[in-house]
Amino acid sequence: DGIVRNCVNRIVLQAINILIYHYNLQLDFQTIEQVTLQEDEEIESGEDEAKLSEILIIRFMNSYIAAMPNEVAKNWLRFSQYFDFIRDFAWSGEAHIRYMFKKDMIAVLMDFFLDKKSPLVGFSSKKNAVGNNFQSPIFDPLIQTLQILIKKAVFRKNGNNPSTLQQSGEVYELSENAKKCLYCTEFYDKAISIGYHQQSVGIIIQHVCQDNEQISRQICTLIMQGLNKINSDDARAAAPYLEAVSYFVSMYDQYVYKRLEWVFGYPQPLSTSKAVSYTHLTLPTIYSVQISVVAVSLKKK
Repeated sequence: DGIVRNCVNRIVLQAINILIYHYNLQLDFQTIEQVTLQEDEEIESGEDEAKLSEILIIRFMNSYIAAMPNEVAKNWLRFSQYFDFIRDFAWSGEAHIRYMFKKDMIAVLMDFFLDKKSPLVGFSSKKNAVGNNFQSPIFDPLIQTLQILIKKAVFRKNGNNPSTLQQSGEVYELSENAKKCLYCTEFYDKAISIGYHQQSVGIIIQHVCQDNEQISRQICTLIMQGLNKINSDDARAAAPYLEAVSYFVSMYDQYVYKRLEWVFGYPQPLSTSKAVSYTHLTLPTIYSVQISVVAVSLKKK
């Protein structure tokens, strides 16, 4: 069943990508909004294949995403392939990313992920319950999609200047709803405690925390409190928190040393006879390596 859904995903995505690259489509929402009923009938007759392709792709994606709060949520035990398709769509190119930002997909995905803890009241239609006390949904592809989008978003620091972590190429402004979700600590608490795609969670933490002392302090508090609640023998539960710490302390900005102090405490002097020379490494690098080694060793256990 899962294999069949994966194959269907690949076929549909391949067809979409062929049309986008063949006609150089931009997936512009105005293409649909400006189409009158008469023009719609003329387009569907096949006279303008490029415009028809763009309209069909946008309508398909709109319908696909609209199914998330209800039909997808009802089938949460089998919705991994649904989010696989959204992730692979986001990976496919700039037009795909542009469409997802116009659809405010960061807010849409995080609102669905957070469910009743979402800060966006009334943002989407009534959502069905996802998960239960015995099994957690497979949200890894959703987290990966968020990471892809966040790397293309502009995080403003000091009022106007953009963050330095964004990828090259076109970047996009975050909506107010997206900001509310990204600065909601409930997201990080859930993502880290359950252990969803740790690399993606770490990258999201870096983008959100860079040059932001307030959210950095909040996420650090959350991570340290989570670690303190874990039994010392439960290595598997500790690994996601240590992985998050490795990303958290390895950012280079004006608050890098504050983050190190929040996590490790204030440095203490060493005896010169026992001190080891690490002059070729920076302090954040040393701590990041130490935490990464611990996280990897715990995963092996």
